[in-house]
Amino acid sequence: MLDVVAIALDRTHSCAVRDISCDLHSHDVNITTHVAPEADAALELYTAEQRKDLLETALGRSLVITADR
Repeated sequence: MLDVVAIALDRTHSCAVRDISCDLHSHDVNITTHVAPEADAALELYTAEQRKDLLETALGRSLVITADR
């Protein structure tokens, strides 16, 4: 299930998302994507948002995905 989100975060195969960090909270999981300088990760972030529901169901928590440059 995590692989669905991981694949989404490399949608264009351009390595726009270089790394991620996760913070687990009682009701949600915050995933911060670390985007390469000058990269456009809009498609990766959009696709991850569209595909996160399966992982949310498995974890029993909401996913919050944000970008950090």
